[in-house]
This record gives sequence, structure tokens and C-alpha cells, in this order.
Amino acid sequence: NNLLRGQMADHNEVLANFMAITDCTDDGQALATLEASDWKLEEAVNLFFASNAGGSGGGGGPPQMQEDEGFQERAPMPAIVDRLVDHPMQFGGRSYAAARGLASSSRAQPAVDAFGNFEAAATNRPGQNPTRSAALSSLFQAPTGLLFHGDFEGAKAHAAQEGKWLMLNVQDKSEFASHRLNRDTWSNGILQEMIKGMLVFFQAQAEEEDGMLLINSYRLRGVPAVCIIDPITGTKLFERQGFVDAEQLIEDLVPFMDVGPKDPGAGRLAQVMAVKSRQQPAKQQQRGGEAAAHGKHLTEDEQIALALAASMEQGTSQAQPSSSPADDGGEDEELDEAAVYAAIEREDQHRALQEQQRAEELARPPPEKVMQDAEARLPAEPDTTDSNACRIAVRLPTGDRAQRRFQKTDSVQVLMDLVLSKVPEAAGGRKFDVVASFPGALPLTDMSASLESAGVANAMLVVKWRD
Repeated sequence: NNLLRGQMADHNEVLANFMAITDCTDDGQALATLEASDWKLEEAVNLFFASNAGGSGGGGGPPQMQEDEGFQERAPMPAIVDRLVDHPMQFGGRSYAAARGLASSSRAQPAVDAFGNFEAAATNRPGQNPTRSAALSSLFQAPTGLLFHGDFEGAKAHAAQEGKWLMLNVQDKSEFASHRLNRDTWSNGILQEMIKGMLVFFQAQAEEEDGMLLINSYRLRGVPAVCIIDPITGTKLFERQGFVDAEQLIEDLVPFMDVGPKDPGAGRLAQVMAVKSRQQPAKQQQRGGEAAAHGKHLTEDEQIALALAASMEQGTSQAQPSSSPADDGGEDEELDEAAVYAAIEREDQHRALQEQQRAEELARPPPEKVMQDAEARLPAEPDTTDSNACRIAVRLPTGDRAQRRFQKTDSVQVLMDLVLSKVPEAAGGRKFDVVASFPGALPLTDMSASLESAGVANAMLVVKWRD
């Protein structure tokens, strides 16, 4: 009996949420739709919109014409040819309504405004809890604290002036994925800090004129869509359709952390993102072949180091004395002797450096012991209800992400211990820095500073090798 009562309470809550989102006033239709969707709210909302595309949301179907005994069929209207003057939303040559399978605009399903106030609609519905409806409305509100308030051109100009990338989010109120972006993605604390630090965020609605023009200009294949725009050139560098999880979006934004639109590497980043969007499978296959041929994939820094080493070896070989005797003697012999002594000195310095590194490696404890000691030094993780707690995410060189809660008063040293406990290469002695995830950020150097004073509480950080 208790299990049955709990299930009925859950169903009543799902039913209330469903009727608040869809503005459906027919309890029977709402129950039938939820039962057909196995009481899954998102599927029921999509099913409701799909099955009622030609009628009103709360009427339970399209209005029926009343038969009239005196009704006479009128003559057909004459055919005309004319041009529509408007801004139609195009998706690959089709109108937006046709792409979504809707009927003509006169019969289209009115869009659900998830950003409106559900409380007003709930007050006139018997049995509806106004407090619950107001809470539901707040869940789906747009992230007003992150948005740029103005038009798209103003957002682009502001982003260019600030040296930040422009993030564009085109939404459709009749698509539940748009509501999920507002509720789940834009509410993520780490993502919010990234947006505030490195992006200017602009949101548009597909049914409004700005949204129509943006869909046409950037040839969006569907909505909702999330794009990264170069504010200087206006080029679209990145695009995702539908709902995007916050953690996945954080991973997608990593390439934009170190380079801003005004930095010298912005042009190269644009080329890389363009090639990545068109030739990602071929690029992955090529990387796999190089890794199999060389044993591992060389990063750009490693390739530069190899080139410098080859150049130094070439210079050393040119500086070695020739085995053939000098023709002129005298001055040439002195030059050869100086080159020989210089080569010997370089070899001695190189040998001394190797011996020093070998001695340091012998004196250094094994990486496993360093990792254990670093993990033991980490403070206890505070509870989620602690008001002084903060959540920090660190992107490791391996591409993985380490997330953990700390006290805001903890020192920056705890971040170094976190990296040492997670990365064997760092525990083995390789030097690294921890920096914030926005272009131009400086490494954290004051180990005694608190996380709050260092400005990294609730932030996304990146580990970078020094060599």
C-alpha cells in the first residue's frame, strides 16, 4: 500500500509538471499521453506537441466544424502567382515549419514559453499547486546573469572589444531540448565561470526575427543550436545541435581557452576547427597511423623540441674538426683547435647535466610513493551543504578531468597535491603549472594564498607542462 501511494504521488507530480509545461487543460488527454509515454515527462511533452501540431494545446484536438443544413460549398478561389516578402527560416532550402513537419502558420501549434511565469496559469487550474508551478518555471528560465543584453551586432562588437569569443545559442520554445539547456547546461557552475571568463553569451529565439536571420546567416541545420563565433571575422568556428551536456560542452570549449580572437594563434585555431568539423574521421585515422609508426603521438611542443635538437646536432657536427689536414696551417689550425675545445666543453657540460639528473632521480622517491603522499596531504572533502565549500575542476594533460570540493580557505598547494595524486608523470618529477582556463591567464605561483583570494574558487583550471 505504501509503495502504491508513493507511485501515485510521483504520477501526480509528473502530471502537474506536464500540464504546466504544455498548458494542457484536459486531464484525460494528459493522463493518456503520460501513460503512452510510460510516465516519462520529456517523451510525453514531445508526443503531445507532435500529436497536437494542428490544434490548440488545451482543447484536446482541432475544433470540429458544425454541420449546417443550409451550408453551400463556395466556389474555389482564383489561382494567383505572387512573392512573399518576409524572413523565412531556412533549413537546407526548406522552411523551418516544413523541416519540423508542421502545418501552415494559421494552424501551427502555439509554442510553449518555458521562460514565462507558470504560476499565473496554475492559479486558474483547480488542484494545481502554485508554489510547485513557480518552482518549475524558475528551472526553465533563461540564464539572464550570463546573457548579453542587446542585439547580435552589439554582442559581436562587445566581444571583439573585450577580446573574447562569442557564444551563440538559438532556441525554439516548442523544443524541449531548449528548455533542458536552460535547466541543466547553463546552470552548471563550472561552465558559468568559463563563460564569464572567456565568452560573450548571446541567446536568440528561432521564431523571432533575429533568430530567423541568424539561422539563415549561419546555415544552422536545426535548433536548438550552440555555436562559437569569431567576433572579428564573423566566422562560425563550432556548432552543436540539440541538447548538449554541460561536461561535454566544457570539453568542446577547451581549444578556445588558451587563444583569444585577438591573439596571433586565432587564425590557426579557426583553420583547425574548420578542418576538424569537416574531416574529423580522416584526422583520427591519420593520428592512429602516426601513433602506430612512432610508438606514440608527438605533441606540437615535442615536435619543436625534436627540430631544435636536430638543429643543434647539425651545428655540432659542423663544428667538429675536419679529419683532413688544413691546407694553410696557422690560422686554420687555431680555428680547428678552438672548435675542438668548444665541442669538448659542451660534451662535459652535457655529461655533468646527465649525472645531475641521474642523481636527482636516484634521490627522488618513486612516483607511486609521491602520489600516495600527495593524496594523504589533501584535506577532507567538505559536504555539499557547506557554505564555505567550492567545487574546482582541473583538466589534466591526459585529457581527463579531476573534480573535487575544497574549502575556500584552503591554500593553492592543495591543487598541486591534487595533480600529483592523479598524474604519474608529474609525480615522477616533470615540472608543471596550474592556470585558469581563459586566454592570457598566469600560472598560480603563490602556494600559500587561499583558493578564494587566488580567484580560482568554483573555476575550471588546466595543467600545463613547463617543458
